[in-house]
Amino acid sequence: MEQTETNNYYNAKPSKISNIGKDVSGAKRMNFNTYETTEERIAREHVKSVDKSIQNVKKEIKAILLSDSPNPIVIIDLLNKEFELKHGFSYKDPNSRSIIQVKRNSIANLADSTAFNKLVGDYNKLKKTIGCLQDPRYLGYYMGKMIAKYQPKKTFTESNGKYFNWKDFIAVTDLNSITDYINNNSSAVQFGNSVTDKERGYILSEMSVFIKIWNSSVITNKINITPINWSFGARGKAGSVA
Repeated sequence: MEQTETNNYYNAKPSKISNIGKDVSGAKRMNFNTYETTEERIAREHVKSVDKSIQNVKKEIKAILLSDSPNPIVIIDLLNKEFELKHGFSYKDPNSRSIIQVKRNSIANLADSTAFNKLVGDYNKLKKTIGCLQDPRYLGYYMGKMIAKYQPKKTFTESNGKYFNWKDFIAVTDLNSITDYINNNSSAVQFGNSVTDKERGYILSEMSVFIKIWNSSVITNKINITPINWSFGARGKAGSVA
């Protein structure tokens, strides 16, 4: 039996031989166009590699900002490096504005337009940041703002004003039973991504106490309210309390 040539495809199924080669995740074995070409695979792996490099640069920026004496000049260099990884040319390049103009002139579709708007946004943001880091009038304020962005989230206090101690709490608290109780006495509980495990544990504990008081109230039994949906740090506007 003659085997169909498949060198131009990655994990493609030969058209004359059944069940040979591994499927691309989620793809159907119908047409060659459901599989990645070699060029598409290389492009995807390149994007993945660039993303990893960008994350490494961000880690470097974070480490410097949280060090004892963060150097704004080093931070500027790293921000330039991040920009170059994202867009393929350096902000420091004397011809950077010309490069942007060339990209503007080459826009042919909506996808290119979206990428270009992202480029311009990043360029203007970097310009503003560098300007603040180089100006003595704004340096202290802007550095403080950047450092605050990467600092660990401050712990929260209980209603009695004491700092919440997660280790002590988790040592004496049966969260499984609390979760089961809340699950049986409310419709749903949703947490936003910004709510940490410590906060979730504390919230669930406080909720169980509240629900028990609520369910035992004479007034509650009379008005017969159905189980409630709860939401913490979710379903609101980004950056605000829900």
